[in-house]
Order: sequence, then structure tokens, then C-alpha cells
Amino acid sequence: MSGTTGTPFAGLAARFDESVAPFQYPDVIAPAGGAETLVEYATDDVAAVGWRSGSGGVVYFAFTIDGLDDTADRRAIAAAALAYLDR
Repeated sequence: MSGTTGTPFAGLAARFDESVAPFQYPDVIAPAGGAETLVEYATDDVAAVGWRSGSGGVVYFAFTIDGLDDTADRRAIAAAALAYLDR
């Protein structure tokens, strides 16, 4: 998966740990109602969306963060989510 340009996720890339869960067919979502794409799979399908309004917001992942292969990648994704919400 990789982060979307123009978001705090830009430049992030990570792989899934197949020993945690079978990610051959990951869930796919789409932004709606003013949300935006934050993360995409290598297939260009949407893997995470975000929405903000005033002081509220949400980041929704279509995958489990603990399924990412590397601890540093999990931390970077979590930090990007917090940065997105804090904008």
C-alpha cells in the first residue's frame, strides 16, 4: 500500500504480513460525503479514507494496521493518521 499525494500519508509505503492474515483479497472502500482517499493498494484501489470538518474527523482503514509487515511502517501510518486529524 502507499500513501496519497497531498496528504500526510504521501511517501509512505508498506507491505502486508501474510502470516498475520491472508491479504490476497484485501477490502476495498471508496470516499463519499466529502471524504478523501488517503491510502491506495498497488492495484490503485482505495485502502483508507479520511474526512474532516471543523474540529472533528475520522480516518478509516479497510485493513488492519497490525497486518503491516514492519513495526516502523505501522508507526508511520499511525503518525500520518494523527497528523491528518490535526490539520
